[in-house]
Amino acid sequence: EKEYVDIEPMMEQRQGYPKYYVTKCSGQEDQAHLWSPVVSRLAEMYLNRAEARYYLGNEQGAIDDINILRERAGIPQWTADNQPADKSVLDLVLEERRLELAFEGHRKYDIFRKGRTLDRRYPGTHDRGDANTVKMTVEPTDPGIIQYIPEKELDRYPISLEQNP
Repeated sequence: EKEYVDIEPMMEQRQGYPKYYVTKCSGQEDQAHLWSPVVSRLAEMYLNRAEARYYLGNEQGAIDDINILRERAGIPQWTADNQPADKSVLDLVLEERRLELAFEGHRKYDIFRKGRTLDRRYPGTHDRGDANTVKMTVEPTDPGIIQYIPEKELDRYPISLEQNP
């Protein structure tokens, strides 16, 4: 069931931008911040298979998987007639991942996994501060994207592990 929200003309603002609250993963058992995350779900599996099909040369299979999700969401499916000419099938898969998995923490992994640049050049409060500390674009080769294994975990493991470079 779709829920429509009226945005009042005078919304609360933060630094001149309207405040939006993401409630996608809230409200379990009528408690505002209670959420038992699903590690993997059917929509993500379809998206993983769509990407795999793309790499195996089965572009129509990839589109078919995307269309399963689009049909469930009640939005137009992709066909040969309405596919954007400026986007590859991989672009469509990644865009669908972006929409379907919004606010779940997948985006940066998808971007860097594909060797693409993270682009933060959009309006918002994230661009405040010293230009030397706020990166508006992040390349996949940037050393700042490396996620280190916690020292506690390295110490616990029975054999010697090498830290991420």
